[in-house]
Amino acid sequence: MITQNRLSVSALAWSDQEEEDGFALLSSLDVRGVELLPPRIWKSCWGVEGYRARLSDHGLLPVAFQAIYYGLSEASLLGPEKEFSRFLDHTLRVAHLADDLGVPLGVFGAPSLRRLPSDIGSVADLGPERLSRLDAALQPFSFKLCIEPLTRDMGCEFLNTCGEVIEALDVIQARNLSAMLDTASAFSAGNNPVCELRHHKEHIAHLHLSEPSLASFETPSADYASLGQAFGEIPGNRVWASIEMLRSGDQWQRDCRQAITLMQEHFSPLPV
Repeated sequence: MITQNRLSVSALAWSDQEEEDGFALLSSLDVRGVELLPPRIWKSCWGVEGYRARLSDHGLLPVAFQAIYYGLSEASLLGPEKEFSRFLDHTLRVAHLADDLGVPLGVFGAPSLRRLPSDIGSVADLGPERLSRLDAALQPFSFKLCIEPLTRDMGCEFLNTCGEVIEALDVIQARNLSAMLDTASAFSAGNNPVCELRHHKEHIAHLHLSEPSLASFETPSADYASLGQAFGEIPGNRVWASIEMLRSGDQWQRDCRQAITLMQEHFSPLPV
């Protein structure tokens, strides 16, 4: 049963210049959470203190980071050591920012950073070794990294399903890495996101509510009513459900209102 307001919206829904307008819109619609973009924060004149103040002014909690590897080149999880070191250094930079701003987790999508090495036979050993090093590097931080299952159709060659992510993290007994679910990715993998959420509810740390190609929710493709019921079965009210869509032009506020109205119908707390 949903007993707390755990609905958030990704800042992908508006542009850099519209950040405060986006915060104001969420506040006006009684949305408590927002998923922030580190690249946007780093280039903003607000700074961490400015972000903290604006979030507080609008009554918003920064529930996650997204697009954390946007624009990062010559880096990879499974590539040569030099590329992995660059990937790791950048991840730690994100973790420092997250702890400064009070962001509990970040989404690791980035399909281009999850390509397999040319020696595909080495993945059985290299995958656990790299994930173990990533997990250990995050140990000093409160920040946790959520691995988003992405399909090969999305250009991702490693950890394509929620089950694969959970199994890989279980093998290394991860403490600072978690699994998450994305509705569009689940559909892309040929899975029902409602069944996936129920099956893996003990392991899911974050939920993305998204349409294919991160389109608006004008014509929803998922059964969000059933998904909301499954979301309410996650123990502890510990997971946020974050609306994820790309800004689609000047009608971005209309698209946000439409998506939020839809999700509030199914993801709002039940009256006590």
